[in-house]
Amino acid sequence: MDPAQIVALYDQQKNNPGFSLAAFVAQYFTPPADQSITPPPNQSLREHIDWLWPEFTRNSTPGTVPQ
Repeated sequence: MDPAQIVALYDQQKNNPGFSLAAFVAQYFTPPADQSITPPPNQSLREHIDWLWPEFTRNSTPGTVPQ
C-alpha cells in the first residue's frame, strides 16, 4: 500500500476508542525476517564493530536520497 494511504488511515483511526497501534502496525506493515547473527568468539569491541558494520551499511544510488 502507498505510504501516504497508510498515514491517512492512521490519522483517521488513531483517536478511535480502542485503537491499537500494535494491531494497526501488524495490519499494514511486514516486519523484516529475523536474522541470527553469531559473532566470532574472543573479539575486542573494535573487532566486533568492524565485523558487524556491514550489517548496518546501506548503499543508495545517486539521486535517490533527499539532499
